[in-house]
Amino acid sequence: MELVQQLVSNLGVGEDQAKGGAGLILKLAQDKLGGGEFAQVASAIPGSDVLLGSAPTEESGGGGMMGALGGMAAGM
Repeated sequence: MELVQQLVSNLGVGEDQAKGGAGLILKLAQDKLGGGEFAQVASAIPGSDVLLGSAPTEESGGGGMMGALGGMAAGM
């Protein structure tokens, strides 16, 4: 996935971290946008369905939203 590779190379984070962070941002967009608006966003990002599935949850022990975003921000 091109987006994941860009995040890895530009932020210096691991691939799993990049997938989780991108997935989390997509999940937030999905929660805030209407179905039609989110469909437009998702169609513009190849592999968005895979990224959504990679978004961390509190139950996964990955630190949820703050853990993923904090890890990506640390790479900046």
